[in-house]
Amino acid sequence: MSAQTFVTGVNTMSKRRGCLIWLLLIIAIICCLIHTSWGQEEDSVNISYSSSLPAKSEVSHEDILNHAQSSLDMSISILNTVATLMGVLVGLITLIVVIGIALGFLEYRRWQEYRKQVKESADEAKEYADKAKKAAEEAKPILDGLKKAEGEVNSFRESAKHLPSLSEPFSEDQKKILDEYGKKTEFLEAFGVPLESEDYLNRGTEFYQRGEYELALKAMDKAIELNPDYVLAWNNRGVALVKLGRLDEALKAYDKAIELNPDYAAAWNNKGVALEKPGHYEEVLKAYDKAIELNPDFAVAWHGRGFALQTLGRYEEALKAYDKAIELKPDFAVALTNKGVALHNLGRLEEALTAYDKAIELKPDFEEAWNNKGIALGKLGRDEEALTAYDKAIELNPEEGSIWYNKCCTYSRKGDKENALKFLSKATYLDAKYKEMAKSDEAFINYRADEDFKRIVS
Repeated sequence: MSAQTFVTGVNTMSKRRGCLIWLLLIIAIICCLIHTSWGQEEDSVNISYSSSLPAKSEVSHEDILNHAQSSLDMSISILNTVATLMGVLVGLITLIVVIGIALGFLEYRRWQEYRKQVKESADEAKEYADKAKKAAEEAKPILDGLKKAEGEVNSFRESAKHLPSLSEPFSEDQKKILDEYGKKTEFLEAFGVPLESEDYLNRGTEFYQRGEYELALKAMDKAIELNPDYVLAWNNRGVALVKLGRLDEALKAYDKAIELNPDYAAAWNNKGVALEKPGHYEEVLKAYDKAIELNPDFAVAWHGRGFALQTLGRYEEALKAYDKAIELKPDFAVALTNKGVALHNLGRLEEALTAYDKAIELKPDFEEAWNNKGIALGKLGRDEEALTAYDKAIELNPEEGSIWYNKCCTYSRKGDKENALKFLSKATYLDAKYKEMAKSDEAFINYRADEDFKRIVS
């Protein structure tokens, strides 16, 4: 019950009491008027009595009796009237009392109802308070978990600042950091805690390391949405686009990163990667040189420079660039493999094998190193070892047509037509370009008139 309701109830009672008082006053006035009327009537009787009596000498006994009877009748009548009025007065008073009691009872009932409502409201409020308390107790572990997760995410943000760029390989420990980071940010996001742009950047990095390039791109776009001038996000967006084969979009992303920070070496390096296509290698080389100028210890840029030089046929220069990359990063398996290719092209096959073996030692599941090792062994006439290397490469990546083609060439040199054509068929099935290659490859010079060979390459 509100304070306003209480005041209204008191005002109502005051009005009713006032009405009762006025009613009693009216009754009292009526009684006074009746009493006055009676007095006047007695005076009238007395006057009549005095005037009606004959002279003393004329009054008879009978007249006295008649007059006495008349006076008695009048007195009785007056008494009856008074009794009637008293009865009426008593009835009115009784009615007033009954009304008062009834009104009081109704007022009491109303107060009882108010009291009941107040009690129910109080009970309901207590119930809600108990529920709120219980909810707070149940939420406490979650809130504690959120607080802990926020602290851990802050720590991961700091750790992520020291991770390599997407163009560089990640160690298993670094991948583990990203995985834990991702789980914590997902937990916070599930409870509506807003993430920062760098959280989405690192989430994109995690997706990239797992090979989920579309998801990586979406995460980078979210980071850019939150911070349009986020240089690293623009750079990583380009890296993801390269993996998706969208090179023109990747170049635009790198150019945006360079526009925001012209001294950002990673963006120059990655621009070189995106430009790697026939007819652009001089431009590619310029991009890598700019990256090295900005960061002379940038191993990935040195490797990129070596690859561009190798593509241009400048193998000695390429070899020097690869050596510099390996000097800066001794566990750089890709640089070791490409060094082996440069050595192979220079005719230094034993050195090439040493480079491939070192790459495989660092990364046993590197199918490209196994494939290149097979090629070098084949050139050295060590065909059985070459076939073993190819088999390992196929085990790691059975969908790579070049490995099957190299294997069929080895069987062809051995004079094993059946296996040579069988594996050639597999290579052409995976990639039709090997049909044209086989037509002009010296390894198949003895089979060019063979009908089975013709059927495979047709």
